[in-house]
Amino acid sequence: MGALGWVGVVLALGGGIVIVSGDLADPQSALGDGLALVGALAAAVYFLAGRGYRKRLSLLAYVVPVYASCAAVLGILLALPSPYGGSPLGLAPREHILFLAMALVPMILGHTVLNWALKYVTAPVIATTIVGEPVGSTLLAFFILAETPPATALAGGIIVIAGIALVASVEARRASAPT
Repeated sequence: MGALGWVGVVLALGGGIVIVSGDLADPQSALGDGLALVGALAAAVYFLAGRGYRKRLSLLAYVVPVYASCAAVLGILLALPSPYGGSPLGLAPREHILFLAMALVPMILGHTVLNWALKYVTAPVIATTIVGEPVGSTLLAFFILAETPPATALAGGIIVIAGIALVASVEARRASAPT
């Protein structure tokens, strides 16, 4: 990817840190941010590993076993008692419909697009793009839920977008360069 591309990666990650810095005073928010960080690291490993598999496998040959194994693990976890009391299986039908919608639209459609792109774009580019998810979530919360984000979310979001733009421009130049 080159040095300039890695500057974009670091810039996007730095923007993520700025976003998180506004939540450090609230223990619940800090816990959520910590879990999001663990999820982001897992996603980075997933996409780095997936890049190699996608070079050899068709999209369906790759995503069907991955999604099936994830569904199986989730099914097992849902059957276990919750440490917070109650059971996710005992939720109202409306919640089950919402969970299904979240699984179908952002997870299956969104992640399938990312898995498709692994064959054509480098894994660091995709991993950097994922850093933009909190920016998109913040915009949705602003427009749909009328929630006003803190200044750190705005500043960090701008930095994240700048980092993603830098990585994307470097990748576009790399892809269009004669081989």
